[in-house]
Amino acid sequence: LLDEVPNSYEKVSSALGMATPRNVLIVPFTYHDVALGVLEILSLKVIPQYKVTFVEKIAEIFASTVSVSKAYS
Repeated sequence: LLDEVPNSYEKVSSALGMATPRNVLIVPFTYHDVALGVLEILSLKVIPQYKVTFVEKIAEIFASTVSVSKAYS
């Protein structure tokens, strides 16, 4: 979790304009110590710890699903 985002970081853009994110959450997808991907979430608000924990748990489930999917493809 990055809470001091530099102004040079990627901007969040929408139809209303562009803004520097307030928080950046980067969560790896790993399964049995193998990196399968990375999820990066940019937020204009502070990301509370319970949401960080939730995303980390979801990343574990997603990594497991990707691993199984790759095994059967």
